[in-house]
Amino acid sequence: LSELTQRQECRSIGFVQQSPENQLVTDKVWHELAFGLESLGMKNSEIRRRVAETASFFGIEQYFENDVATLSGGQKQLLNLASVMAMQPDVLILDEPTAGLDPKERVRLRNYIFELSKNRIVLLATHIVSDIEAIANDVVLMSSGRIKASGSPKKLIDSLPGNLTPVTDRFTLEDVYLYHIGDDGHE
Repeated sequence: LSELTQRQECRSIGFVQQSPENQLVTDKVWHELAFGLESLGMKNSEIRRRVAETASFFGIEQYFENDVATLSGGQKQLLNLASVMAMQPDVLILDEPTAGLDPKERVRLRNYIFELSKNRIVLLATHIVSDIEAIANDVVLMSSGRIKASGSPKKLIDSLPGNLTPVTDRFTLEDVYLYHIGDDGHE
């Protein structure tokens, strides 16, 4: 990263904040999708093409002309993700992307993240371990800035000591999290 110019960083790295309100900068959905592309100095024809493709991929055409203020929390978070993805970053960083979303919206957003992870690096910070169990190739569990465990979900689950008993019929990443971090998130 130290070798990239600021412009290259902006083109290569996308970031979606936990709170959608803190990232939205325009009044209309379509303009939010175009804002980053405009900031990068792209041609209008390319902006229009990418905005249309992105709106279609994320299924937000039905509220394309709406004011951003009228969107639900889930729609705002999806718009943030779509706006970042319109810039086609190589690396996508997500900070608690499903926080505050209802279960249906969480699953919807998680499915988009899974699709996006097929052709880019996705770094996802979350306390909702179930959001990553089915989609992550590698997991890093951290506490107080230190790595406590890392590996594939299967490797982490298989590494649990034999004297533990799962809460359900099988161990999950939640069990791994509780074992390494504790149920209150502190050591």
